[in-house]
Amino acid sequence: ITTTGIRTVSGNVNQALIRFEGSDNVVLDGISIAGSNRITINNASTGANAATIQFYNGASNDSIKNVTILGGATGNATGTVHFKRGAAGENNYIVMSGCDIGASSSSTLPAQAIYAEAATAPANSNIDILNNNIYDFFSAASSCNGIYIKGHSAYWTISGNKLFQRAARQFAVNANSVYTGIKVEGDAVSPGENFVISGN
Repeated sequence: ITTTGIRTVSGNVNQALIRFEGSDNVVLDGISIAGSNRITINNASTGANAATIQFYNGASNDSIKNVTILGGATGNATGTVHFKRGAAGENNYIVMSGCDIGASSSSTLPAQAIYAEAATAPANSNIDILNNNIYDFFSAASSCNGIYIKGHSAYWTISGNKLFQRAARQFAVNANSVYTGIKVEGDAVSPGENFVISGN
């Protein structure tokens, strides 16, 4: 999937705007063969279940390159880009590279830019997050993360990404908040393992 001209896909839905559900061998590239175009995908919803792009239920061998991905989800169990295991199995061999992953607007900031979760293992494996700009993720009253990978995930490479804010941010008074650029979390059953995190 590519583009001719500059294109925007937008919505305001408390769910995934675009879901790769069991989708295999899909390439979404925002730059055309001519090298000058761009795709922007924007979900303006602040809902707890919103996501802009979601990999779900055994998505495999997919690639998203050179796309601007914007969101505003405030939930602590989702993200602008959301990896979620379904009954059909794990998501694996997925590459995200050269993307801008940011906020839907200057007043609609996502709590998490990239979020990976699953209740059972295996969940999300052999995922590459490479050379992306990940920015303007923030919540004044709760924890927020640029990349948050929960248990049951393995064999990720997170390299060459830039994580930043484009404006000053301030937590609410007495907020029980933690701000993290990259967070990998395991548990006694399935620790996060075989990660390469470098050059970010």
